[in-house]
Amino acid sequence: MEVKKIESTDWTHLHEFLDQQLRANVNWSLCDEYPLAFSEKNRGNIRVIKDNDRVVAHAVVHPTLIKTHYHVFKVGLIGSVVTDETMRGQGLSREILQNCLSNCREQDCDIAMLWTDLFNFYAKFGFEVAGSEVALQVDANYKPEIKESLKILESSKVSPEALLKIFNKHNLRSVRTAQDIAQFLKIPQTEVYTAWNQQTNALEAYCIAGKGADFTNYVHEWGGGVAAVQTLMKHIQIKKQGTVTLITPPQCQNLINKMVEQGAKKYLGVLGMINIVNPTSFCKKIKKGARALGYSDFIFEFRDGQYYFGYADEVYQTDSPHDITRLVFGPSQPEEIHDFSEKALSALKDIFPIPFWVWGWDSI
Repeated sequence: MEVKKIESTDWTHLHEFLDQQLRANVNWSLCDEYPLAFSEKNRGNIRVIKDNDRVVAHAVVHPTLIKTHYHVFKVGLIGSVVTDETMRGQGLSREILQNCLSNCREQDCDIAMLWTDLFNFYAKFGFEVAGSEVALQVDANYKPEIKESLKILESSKVSPEALLKIFNKHNLRSVRTAQDIAQFLKIPQTEVYTAWNQQTNALEAYCIAGKGADFTNYVHEWGGGVAAVQTLMKHIQIKKQGTVTLITPPQCQNLINKMVEQGAKKYLGVLGMINIVNPTSFCKKIKKGARALGYSDFIFEFRDGQYYFGYADEVYQTDSPHDITRLVFGPSQPEEIHDFSEKALSALKDIFPIPFWVWGWDSI
């Protein structure tokens, strides 16, 4: 048995396998939850292992461009890694994951990323728990100032172009099209809340909760002005008569501070597991971003299997991608890796961790 791309004739068998393994207790298909990953356009990035004509293992890569303040990363998002329970223990998931990582390298992805609780297993392939996100939990004690000029609608029948216009105002975002958002709006169990200016009928904010079997009572997508988003969050909390959690990049300090001031509880969590698959390209982008911040003496390179980073004449060398991953995305601090001078530390702490996040509709 070997890892293969799926053929167009394999779609039905693939859907049946994934639904049996990962969505046996719901009345929708896993492929409906991840419409971009399981689209015909992305078929070349789907990997399976078959026993005769039967699919027994699977994984998918969805290459995605993610923009930060000063970078554009190509990220290979990996998901739905699963082996038939009757075939486990034979290394099939290992084979298919290694193939996915090779696929990421061939497509010039800078990093690969996935979400899992099997940390020790994925660490063997170079993945490291890294990055951060903030969860803002709201309940009856959350009492924001309500923006009375807004009309709130609960419907997925909303203009994808209007949502995209607001989404693109985020400094941290993936590259999406209106057609992408139109597909997202069809995901089962998706709850779409929008806030409209009653005088101009312009969309001011949106919040998305739910995504198939994931994100129940979590708002994983949102956009718009702080006051409008807070108004939507209170509306959702009242409707559900319970606790609702908004997840956000830690860089959204204005929204975070306002919500905490008005009764939300703040929790800091990790973003996911990250693997640097193209260290040369990755380092060049990090260095370019630092230069854009004004740090022309910043050093960040990969050569001969070694990472070099530092400031001015202070350079630290390591062969550990785990240290580099946790430095770049957090939570590691530069002083935890090397004894830099105060001058170097001041610069490095301004550069790291870089702002980086993945919105819920993009996770697979």
